[in-house]
Amino acid sequence: MGAYGDDGLLETNSDDDFASTLLHSYNLEPGPTHDASSSQNADVMKASSITDTGVQQAKIVDRDASAATEIITETYYTLACHGASILLERDPFAGTGGLLWPAGERLAMHLCRVATQDPSRFANKRIIELGTGTGVVGIAMAMTTDLGKEGLLVLTDLDPVLPIVKRNIALNGCSPSRVTVERLAWGEALPSLFKASEGHPVDVVVMADVIYHEDLFQPLLDTLLYLFQANPGMVGYLGYKKRRRADWLFQKSLRRTFEMRLLEEVQPVCIEQVHSKDERWRQGVYLYELTLRSPS
Repeated sequence: MGAYGDDGLLETNSDDDFASTLLHSYNLEPGPTHDASSSQNADVMKASSITDTGVQQAKIVDRDASAATEIITETYYTLACHGASILLERDPFAGTGGLLWPAGERLAMHLCRVATQDPSRFANKRIIELGTGTGVVGIAMAMTTDLGKEGLLVLTDLDPVLPIVKRNIALNGCSPSRVTVERLAWGEALPSLFKASEGHPVDVVVMADVIYHEDLFQPLLDTLLYLFQANPGMVGYLGYKKRRRADWLFQKSLRRTFEMRLLEEVQPVCIEQVHSKDERWRQGVYLYELTLRSPS
């Protein structure tokens, strides 16, 4: 397991250690889903109540999750996002990609707000999400964005996660003609519908909680560079939670090529987070807008 440096950033011995730490920080392990009635989960599930339908509901007070997330069974939760109610399935067996993480939730809410306040922002845009996980960001955009006649959303990730994304798209009634799912390993060729050679460059790229495996930093950068070189005028949105020293190395690499404008800094709001002795819980979420640097 990792330790924390003087600056409060997490240092781990390996990527596997860090993935385990992330799961532990969410009070979830790769195993059976949590039972709300279990006493060992009393610190996670509070304010429980039985609804008229007999379904137990509980507000998450997990130190690494926002109070905006509500568990409605062991497997599903809803996210209220600027007029849209998004139902999401989680699956701890799929690893970190099967869970909802803070930066994804915050980026989803930010982009929903942008889309509702300025409907033209994403109209007729071709949007790709890298490392979609549960699909929270892309699905939130699909439910609050008028894509226009030419707009399209493509949610990408690796094979183990894709079934969850597809189920979540269906759960929320997103049109399969406007929201599609594609396998994409960073550093590999993009889905054909987004290849610049076919006249369909990407207009917007979104990504959240994608920074944790150091060996994937360069492949992720390669994919971003390909996208931006195909359309130098495109815009990227990154949701990021500071966790460890290596994350800053990725940011440093990003800044060599991209302008990074801070859109939002979200500090912990739960009293347990603010006063925790563990520095990890006091670290905030940062949302950035990325644009390609002008050649010097």
